[in-house]
Amino acid sequence: MREPNHLKPANRLVKTERLPMNNSWKGVIGLLLLAVVLLLIFLALKIPNRVQAVGIGTKLPEHLNLTWQHDPKTTQSFTWRTAQGRLGTVVEYMQTSDYSGFPSQSAQHITGTEVPFPSDVGEMLMHEAEAVDLQPGVSYTYRVGSGKDGEWSGPFQFVTAPEEQLPFTFLFVSDTQAAADPTSVSGYGVWGEMLNKALDQQPDARFLLLSGDIVDVGYSQAHWERWFEAAKDKLPGLNMVPTLGNHDVLKTGTKNFRAQFQLPQNGPAGEKELAYSFDYGSVHLAVLNSEGSLSAQAAWLREDMMASELPWKIVAFHRSPYQSHAARASLDVKDAWTPIFDEAGVDLVLTGHDHAYMRSWPLYKGQNVAEGEGTTYVIGGTAGPKFYDMGDYPWMKVKFDDNTQIFSAVTVAKADLTFKVTARDGSSVDSFTIHKPVPGQRYADVTPSHWAYTTIDNLSREGIVNGVEPLRFRPTQETTRAEFTSMLARALHLPASPAAAPFSDVLESDWFQAVVASAVKAGLIQGSGLNHFAPNEQLTRQELAVLLVRAYDSQAQSAVRNRSGTATQLLSFADQTQAAGWAASSIEAALELKLLSGRTESLFAPAAFATRAETARALENLLSLLHQGK
Repeated sequence: MREPNHLKPANRLVKTERLPMNNSWKGVIGLLLLAVVLLLIFLALKIPNRVQAVGIGTKLPEHLNLTWQHDPKTTQSFTWRTAQGRLGTVVEYMQTSDYSGFPSQSAQHITGTEVPFPSDVGEMLMHEAEAVDLQPGVSYTYRVGSGKDGEWSGPFQFVTAPEEQLPFTFLFVSDTQAAADPTSVSGYGVWGEMLNKALDQQPDARFLLLSGDIVDVGYSQAHWERWFEAAKDKLPGLNMVPTLGNHDVLKTGTKNFRAQFQLPQNGPAGEKELAYSFDYGSVHLAVLNSEGSLSAQAAWLREDMMASELPWKIVAFHRSPYQSHAARASLDVKDAWTPIFDEAGVDLVLTGHDHAYMRSWPLYKGQNVAEGEGTTYVIGGTAGPKFYDMGDYPWMKVKFDDNTQIFSAVTVAKADLTFKVTARDGSSVDSFTIHKPVPGQRYADVTPSHWAYTTIDNLSREGIVNGVEPLRFRPTQETTRAEFTSMLARALHLPASPAAAPFSDVLESDWFQAVVASAVKAGLIQGSGLNHFAPNEQLTRQELAVLLVRAYDSQAQSAVRNRSGTATQLLSFADQTQAAGWAASSIEAALELKLLSGRTESLFAPAAFATRAETARALENLLSLLHQGK
């Protein structure tokens, strides 16, 4: 195409006045321009756009929600938002039994504070207030607003926690994240529907625990708008216990979270309101931030859990240490926190992230154990529209990935915790109960129905056996050589030895050094060869048989040769050939003396490791036999 005539002079002028420039300078300037463009793109992606000139909200309270900053028995925190400039933060409340309408001369009147929050879609004004000195276990009716006529929201009701450790129910959901629309297909309408169903089933639920990914895009206020809108009829009457998820913390999402919920500030430095704990009834509950500093929270959690004397210990956070699919694994969380759960005797861990439901076997040190001996881990599925598939892992006891939403109701009494999981269509997904010790029960993990309950209880009272942690005996945990030597020395009242233990792997500073030295002096132990005792290795059942028979012979002054010597009982076991030659005669003697029995009717399991319950029963058998001979 030919150039228009009126452009030709200008084109010629540009050509004649072009500044001299070599090709290298052209390249440098081009690279600089490209760098500037890339920097601007990066900043645009990194920092949400601020629209400070536009405000959101109205003169009426919106996004009203209840939380606790302090004791749920005597306090209640209120948070809501209005449009910017709508000053005035007032709560009026009274006991529901006295309520006949607002305004009322008998209503209590408190004022709070206002804090502007510049979200990515405009500035709003956050209102915060807290009622204190409330009566435990009482229903209150309240309203919130600016204090001016026509600018109130309510009336609504809340109930304080009871003074006594009475039974109560709380709700548990996870991953309510959705598209920023109100539908019940892909949007936050799903979450609203699930909350309604949960409260229809459990109208007296005392709080709702959310294990993270509350919204899909944490820094986008549009998502929070839809989330609050979907539940606006229920949140003013139900306390919230929210947990941060990986979607909630995107970019500046943590600021949106902190602005819209008032939470306890008793967590570790740097994690205030993101990690916290409180007591409710018979439960001590800690919320952690799996997207924050795991190590800082680990140190705080150990101290926090150990300080509680309540019967139940529950921990909630987002990413589960025991995943339901390889793509959802969180080994950093597992390494940082599960040792503390084991040490502190945490009963229940509630998580999300996997968008499928999983309940583990009770776990202790990563191994499946019996009820009461470990921590149960639950991944709470989803109350939103997104789902993931599940894999298979040995820790899984119950799994559910039918691409439907669920909610859970947890009812806690002093002696029992009952967990009920319900699907969106009302069908039951899972139900289980965890039992607590009865009065007088020494260990939480050894109930009166346990086959070794009486044995462990009696030997504990005599100081022969001890728990491995406060209130935990760990009856199915394998016994180490040092542990059994210590039990044996106490059972036989072995005198102290002035000499040190003659093993290179038993140091003077070891807790078991004195009992090992005493057992060597009594001729009960000889070590494992090469001048080693191997104190931390697990004790096999055939080693247990040898030690028991040596102890019996040393105390009863009755050598093995004085018994029948007919090897018949060991031959009755299908695995008798697995017994080591050096242990066969001792196994036969232990069977004859009824110091030990088979693992099953057909198996003795000589090479299997002896559990702490087995060794306790064996010691009881030994002491009973020695007593009979006196």
